[in-house]
Amino acid sequence: MVYPFAQMPTLGEFIERITSAYGAKIININGIAGPRGKAEVKSLVRMGKDRKNKIAVIPDLKDDEILVPGALRSLCVQLGLPLKDFGFPLD
Repeated sequence: MVYPFAQMPTLGEFIERITSAYGAKIININGIAGPRGKAEVKSLVRMGKDRKNKIAVIPDLKDDEILVPGALRSLCVQLGLPLKDFGFPLD
C-alpha cells in the first residue's frame, strides 16, 4: 500500500528492517556537548552502491514512536535506500 494510506513504521521497526535487510549498522558517538550536557548521538551507517558509507543520524525518538513520512523519506534518501521499498511511489 502506498503513502498516505500505508501505516508508517515505528523507529524500532525501521531500524530492525534496515539492519537485517540492508546491512545497516548502528554507531554511537559519545561525548558531544549539547544544551543539556553530554549527549550520545546514534547514527545508522550502510555501504552504498557507490561503495561509500551512507550515514544518517537516528532521530531522538523512542523505538515505539511512529516515523512521520518526511522523517522516513529523509532517512531513506540519506542511507541510499529505495523509496519504493518503504511505501513511497516516486523516487
